[in-house]
Amino acid sequence: MGARGGRCQAHPLVAAWGHWRLNARPPSLERAPRVLSICICTYNPKPALFARVLEAIAAQTNAGFDVLIVDNASTPALDAAVLAPLHARGIAARIVREETPGLIHARLCAIAATASTWMLCVDDDNILAPDYVAEGLSFIAAHPEVAAFGGKLALPAETRVPDGVAPFLPYLAVRNAGEAVMKGVSEKWETWEPPAAGAFVARAVLEDFAAFVRANANAAALGRAPGSFASCEDSLLMHSAFRVGRATAYNPRLRLEHHVDPARFEFSNLVRLMEGYGRSHAVLENLLRGPAPAPPYYRTPARAAMVALATGVRDLKHSARYAYARARYHLAAARAYRDLEKSAP
Repeated sequence: MGARGGRCQAHPLVAAWGHWRLNARPPSLERAPRVLSICICTYNPKPALFARVLEAIAAQTNAGFDVLIVDNASTPALDAAVLAPLHARGIAARIVREETPGLIHARLCAIAATASTWMLCVDDDNILAPDYVAEGLSFIAAHPEVAAFGGKLALPAETRVPDGVAPFLPYLAVRNAGEAVMKGVSEKWETWEPPAAGAFVARAVLEDFAAFVRANANAAALGRAPGSFASCEDSLLMHSAFRVGRATAYNPRLRLEHHVDPARFEFSNLVRLMEGYGRSHAVLENLLRGPAPAPPYYRTPARAAMVALATGVRDLKHSARYAYARARYHLAAARAYRDLEKSAP
């Protein structure tokens, strides 16, 4: 299928899910859904790196999957030629276009355009290990109580991390939680909760997530978009596992390389990243727990400043850059909580 062969029409967030379910899901998928679809949401990917992402998918030792690429308003639109390595391996692959910018819109498009039992979310800078799919399918068979799981996300060996940046890596989806499998059902964030990059997610979780987003317009504020440092869309997705009563998990046998753009290591971008996390955490809590007053330690600017100062002093042991950025996280979160309180009906 060509780059414009499938399309998520630009649509309000509230209408996204219904539009696709009625109009865009291929009848063949309705009759015989696959076990796994690999879905890549992308915006203006780097051609050479994106080619490597797709080549790594084509090289999987288990090819029992199809591939969907959501072109989230790239300029120019992705060309169908990028699918060549997948088609050469006999892997069904297609591109659909989502015109509304933002990861959460692209994710809704991917959910609605597939009917597979499981989705594997791959970012356009993720290089999967050759056995990634095979290991994931084995884990699914062995752990039926788990509805979402991921593994290790490592920087390539050649990546140089500037001094003082290492403490930020977990916020950049670089992750190694050890060699033991961890899993559980929890309403709160736990070590085993996976980022969406490289995560296998069951259809029940995807459906719940889409319904939740459809019912809560503020959810769109969490999805990363061009020029935005919003975050926590991953946590909102994984929280759906708790809502459907199933576990999330960490499987250290899953390995991928995350090719983080070096520009993201720049201090100004790291500060904006942490401020984005602060704002987004406030929005996420508001969505999951319902409208509520700001926590006492954020209730006034003076209290928020004291929390920010105390956090900065504590985190100096990691690096001065991290201490400053963490302080900015708290100031941004405090402002977001107060803004949400003011806008509540």
